[in-house]
Amino acid sequence: MKHYLVYEYLRRNTDENNTASANTIAEYISGEYGISAERRSVYKDIEELNTILYMLDNDITAVQQQVQG
Repeated sequence: MKHYLVYEYLRRNTDENNTASANTIAEYISGEYGISAERRSVYKDIEELNTILYMLDNDITAVQQQVQG
């Protein structure tokens, strides 16, 4: 669940011009949802999210290539 909350925070509150620190995200998750979050765990969540998104993107690209081929 925490992965999803990190993802949603980033999606709603950041972009290429507006960033957020891991501490800010951890404080938000702890305060809003009562879920224990630390700076280091937020970094780990973001790393895992990046891996998932990379895998999804590659799967979609592979499917598109198969359809076009």
